[in-house]
Amino acid sequence: MRYLLIAIAAIALLAAGGVIYEAATDDRTISTFLFGGQTEPSPVAILPSDSRHRSFPTTRNGRVEVRFQQAEVRVVRGATASIGVDLFMEGDAVEFGRVQADAVQDSDGTVRVVAYPVGSPLQSGSLTVLLTIPDSTTLHLQGKAGKLAVDGVVGNITCAASHCTTALRDLRGTVRATDTAGTLTLERLVGSGEFTLSGTLLQATMNDAKIRARGEGSVVMEEQFHAADIRLEMGNITAGLRQVADTCWFITQSGNIELQLPERLLPQVDAVPAILGFPDSLGIPLGAPIIARTPQGSISLR
Repeated sequence: MRYLLIAIAAIALLAAGGVIYEAATDDRTISTFLFGGQTEPSPVAILPSDSRHRSFPTTRNGRVEVRFQQAEVRVVRGATASIGVDLFMEGDAVEFGRVQADAVQDSDGTVRVVAYPVGSPLQSGSLTVLLTIPDSTTLHLQGKAGKLAVDGVVGNITCAASHCTTALRDLRGTVRATDTAGTLTLERLVGSGEFTLSGTLLQATMNDAKIRARGEGSVVMEEQFHAADIRLEMGNITAGLRQVADTCWFITQSGNIELQLPERLLPQVDAVPAILGFPDSLGIPLGAPIIARTPQGSISLR
C-alpha cells in the first residue's frame, strides 16, 4: 500500500511539472503522453486580417463620399488638415478578394471611399472604415445593412441609409438624411436637420436645432431647445420638450401623439384630438408655440 501511494504521488508530481513546463513552453508533449490526445485543447481559430491606410490633402471645398454595405463606418473630427481613411478587414472579408475596400481622390479633390462585399454577403468576417475629416468638409454617406457613427464633425452631412443603425452626435452644421427601415439617433446637433423616413425610428435628443421630419415611422424627441416640424403620414410621435425657441409642429395622419411637457409649457399647447373631427386646415391660434394634430389617433399631455 505504501508503494502504491508513493507511485501515485510521483505521477502527480510529474503531471504538475509537465503542466508548468507546457505553460512556459507551449509544448503539449507531456500531457499527451500521460493523459492521451483527448486532453489537447481545441485550437482557437485566428481569423485572417488586413488593414489599409490612406491620407489625402484637403481642397478649399473638401468633399468625402462613402458607399458601404454590411460594413461599420465611423467618422470623427480630425486634428489636421488632411483626410484620413483607415480600412480594417477580418475573416472572410480578406479571403479570395471578397470585399471592395479602398479610397481614392479625384482630380477635383473629392475623396471617394468604398467598402462592401463582392458577391455573397459576409458570414464570418467584418469590414470597418474609420475616417477623420477636418472642419467644413462636406460628407455624403450611402449605406445598406451596416452601422454608421458620426461624432464631433463640423460641416454639412447628407446620408442615404437602408436597414442601417445610424448615430449622429455632437455635430455643428446641417444634416439631411433619408432612411429606410433603420434606426437613426441624433444627439446634440447645433444647426438644422431634415429627415425623410420610411419605416424608421428617429430618436432626437438635446438638439439646439430646427428638426424637420417627413414620411412614415416613429419619432421620439427629448430636450428640444429650438424648433421641430414633424409631419408623418403614419407613425407615433413622442416629444419630451423642455424649451422651445420657435413654433413646434407635431402632425401624424395615422398615429398617436404624446407630449411630455413642464407645467409652464402646457398652456401654450394647441392640440386637436381626432375625436373632435376638426380638419388640419383650421386656422392656428396666434402665439401657440406647440401645435399637435392627429386625424386618426389620440393626443395625450403629461
